[in-house]
Amino acid sequence: MIQFWLIVAAMLLAALLCVIVPLLSRGSRGDMTVARADGGGAALATAIFRTDMAELERQAAAGDLPDAQHGDARREIERRFADEIGAKPAAAAMRAGSIAQRAATAAVLLALLPSAALILYMRLGGPLAVAVQADSAAGPQDSHAATQGSLDLMVGRLAARLRRQPDDPAGWTMLARSYAVLERPDDAAAAYRRALDLTPRDPQLLADYADALASANGGDLTGAPLQSIDAALALDPANPKALALAGSAAFEARDYPRAIQYWQRLEQAPGVSVEIANQARANVAEAHRLASGAAAEPDGAAPLAGVAGQGAAAAAAPSAALVIHVRLSPELAALARPGDVVFVYARATNGPRMPLAVQRLHATQLPATVRLDDSMAMAPDLRLSNFAAVTVEARVSASGSAQPGAGDWVGTSGPLTGERRDVELTIGEVLH
Repeated sequence: MIQFWLIVAAMLLAALLCVIVPLLSRGSRGDMTVARADGGGAALATAIFRTDMAELERQAAAGDLPDAQHGDARREIERRFADEIGAKPAAAAMRAGSIAQRAATAAVLLALLPSAALILYMRLGGPLAVAVQADSAAGPQDSHAATQGSLDLMVGRLAARLRRQPDDPAGWTMLARSYAVLERPDDAAAAYRRALDLTPRDPQLLADYADALASANGGDLTGAPLQSIDAALALDPANPKALALAGSAAFEARDYPRAIQYWQRLEQAPGVSVEIANQARANVAEAHRLASGAAAEPDGAAPLAGVAGQGAAAAAAPSAALVIHVRLSPELAALARPGDVVFVYARATNGPRMPLAVQRLHATQLPATVRLDDSMAMAPDLRLSNFAAVTVEARVSASGSAQPGAGDWVGTSGPLTGERRDVELTIGEVLH
């Protein structure tokens, strides 16, 4: 990006020189011409004055000119010479004023041209494209930081566009999902709220809004989140995410029969992936054990998050989806902690480093099967189905931050093309 701005500065300097140099040099040449003309005129006037005076004195000495006429002629010659010489200071003053005017014009051009060029570029150009292109040219060592930088840039640009054009429910939905990936649940909930104001009867939006509200409230599904879940199921009784969240809410309230009912409906919902159905079945078995008074398994709560988090993806069209089987290498699996966060995302192999789809889960859920699809797109033109080749990455963050850092664990697939939509991905590399 620095190279780009250096080129811009050089081109702007060349444009300024093309305008200012002729402006000043033309004035200088004109002034020199006038000065030479003025200097030659003064010498000529002096020579004529001396010649006239010499001729006048010769005539007086020869007696050809009376004394009265001699005096009048002398005064006339002196007056004419004085008139010619006296006009020069005024001409010099005019020249000085012209120089000052041209200098002022040059100063105004120096100030206005760069400012006008920058304003026009920011309004009509693509500053984001420059940043994304710089990210695309980054080497492997900068790849993870570039992905996050591109995501931040894209989210900022999308938020700015929605402030100017707020009547865009799809834009608000994309912004909300982006905020969720960046771990900004309050902003995600606010963006979902704006989308619902425009499309209040969208069951998927209602389910996503409930999920965001719960995340903002520390995972608590009671109150407003549960009301949004009920509204989603009233509109679409088979919505996978709403069923998953409803089952989780009932499970937290120890209403195990109701949780079983919701998860059984989720297992049988149309379009649900095999992984989600298996997870729902496991949750039903856990709820049955608890309802019968048996002790819960240590990891009993983990499947609940897996179903809820991937409920939206379950309804996605298979042709627009990637299925990633993520696991930790044996060496790193022994070091994983319960609070470690896992980000799984896909990006274009040859294109912007902005993620095309992202899922977030916890290290305790690994190994896991994650589904990425077009419904998770961060921008309308950045969808999985728009790119012939994509690369999938998974990263474990000990800090829980979407910003990559030293010590994070990563795993990367090769370019995925054609019909290859099922990927085995092992996280085994440590970022330095």
